[in-house]
Amino acid sequence: MEQIKKLNLQDACPTMTYEVCVQEWATDERARPLIVQFVGRYREGVHGNTDGDFMKGVIDLVSAVWAHGSLAIDLSRLEYRCGDIIDFCLESPRNKPVAVVVGPGCDRALAELWFGETTTLRASAQDGVFDDLDEACAYLRMRTRTHLSGQCRPSAVASLHRNVSQFN
Repeated sequence: MEQIKKLNLQDACPTMTYEVCVQEWATDERARPLIVQFVGRYREGVHGNTDGDFMKGVIDLVSAVWAHGSLAIDLSRLEYRCGDIIDFCLESPRNKPVAVVVGPGCDRALAELWFGETTTLRASAQDGVFDDLDEACAYLRMRTRTHLSGQCRPSAVASLHRNVSQFN
């Protein structure tokens, strides 16, 4: 019999962890925001691609497992310097409203990714991007009510990577 090696996601992305929470302001599970927080360091170069794939996989998995009406992707405790794969992680796999929370470790690099290297804007200048989780959840509460009534598109954040070229 050939040797079988056990794999572990922590070994693939040793500099990053995640937590999943839900804000329970809504009595209906389909209206509550699911919060996915990434903590640690997003690596540069080819390893950053693995980190981006890891983040996308976590977001896809938790979105499939837990009922929710919207998604907050909390990057406030993530260090991120460069790499464009992260942009493709910041979408809702279930076509629901999305908000992104940024912190000092990723704000500048995300602003440069979205608005160009010479920008003076902060990442939170982008619709659906916030410096505070409470602000993001308030935004999601409003967007979820409108989304559930069928009156709006899920989120401007879902189309960030498609709009980047207009700023470069």
